[in-house]
Amino acid sequence: MRVGGARVARRGLVPAVSVGLVVGLGCGGARAPATDEPRDDPWPMFRREARHGGDARDRGPLAWELAWSHELGARVDASPIVVAAGVVVATRTGVVVVLDPEGGAERARAELGGDVWATPAASAGTIVIGVRRDSGGELVGLDAGDLAVRWRRPVVSGGFGAATAAGRRVWLCNGAAVVAIDPDDGAELAHLTLDQRCYGAPAIDGGALYVASRDGALRSFDVRTGARRWQAITTAGAFNEVAPVVTDDLVLIGSNDGHLYGFGPGGDQRWRAGDGDWVVSSPAVADGLAVFGDDGGVERAVALADGRERWRGKVGNDVASSAVVIGDHVVHGAHDGKLHAWRLTDGVARPPIDAGAPMFASPAVTGDGLVVIATHAGRVVAIR
Repeated sequence: MRVGGARVARRGLVPAVSVGLVVGLGCGGARAPATDEPRDDPWPMFRREARHGGDARDRGPLAWELAWSHELGARVDASPIVVAAGVVVATRTGVVVVLDPEGGAERARAELGGDVWATPAASAGTIVIGVRRDSGGELVGLDAGDLAVRWRRPVVSGGFGAATAAGRRVWLCNGAAVVAIDPDDGAELAHLTLDQRCYGAPAIDGGALYVASRDGALRSFDVRTGARRWQAITTAGAFNEVAPVVTDDLVLIGSNDGHLYGFGPGGDQRWRAGDGDWVVSSPAVADGLAVFGDDGGVERAVALADGRERWRGKVGNDVASSAVVIGDHVVHGAHDGKLHAWRLTDGVARPPIDAGAPMFASPAVTGDGLVVIATHAGRVVAIR
């Protein structure tokens, strides 16, 4: 299965650079959203901003009740994003829609065909999306208002990861490489060749880019020169397939070796946490805590300072949905078909809300504080 750009098997202007070079941006954490977040796009990428911390405490609290739902009729794995025009959702049948955030009515639709499973990103009025086809892959630029096709560019690999927007560039994994795309015309501005495939959205902060891959590696690159800053290993050969998360002094990455890792700014391992079940979600970061789920059905909070567990909650099935923090609660979907909410400070649970089908996607949060997620059955659910 794939989670917002991660494959789970059980589951200044940046100049163009050649193979082996990348863009990247240092470390950030439970703080205000990155300045790269477009002011008129409330949630333009996976986990809101390029550090992927999932922090939306400025948009709570939640009443924890259904606001609306919309049926798309086809499986959704990609996380929704929210642009000025509304909530954008892409299906595994290549249908992309914009929904009214207030009531869920469809405002625009594009039928691209193929298979979209990785979360797109919006930058400079364009949604950049990867489409897997029988012959390989295609990157498509859609107008962020009416979804008109602005450009198309065939690529060799149809293996895409979730996209990250930063500095008028959209970064995403494509096969065993990370590429930077110009949202205006689809031109490839940079191409970083890795030793193995990557699927999680690259994390970007300050002057560094961070990417994890299926060889157990977490790599950091200098955004300006493309030089590799460091490489760290969770476990050799492990599938590190979720998006890294950057905090003030850590880079966090989950692995199929059953742990969440905290690495320092120089790539030194500070701690690891987990029970040995595959960590298939990226942690949400807020108030000194990292909150994450695993395929053992556990959602837990650990201290950023030392990785020690602060609380845990039990879910009925795999937790592959990367949580967000809104108000004083942590919210995520799960394979049990329910939305779950836990109080950030102590893990006290609110009654789950039944969405009707499993969810791998991460929630998005609208400008008015609605939590939106989509299911494998193609149902889009908004919670107020």
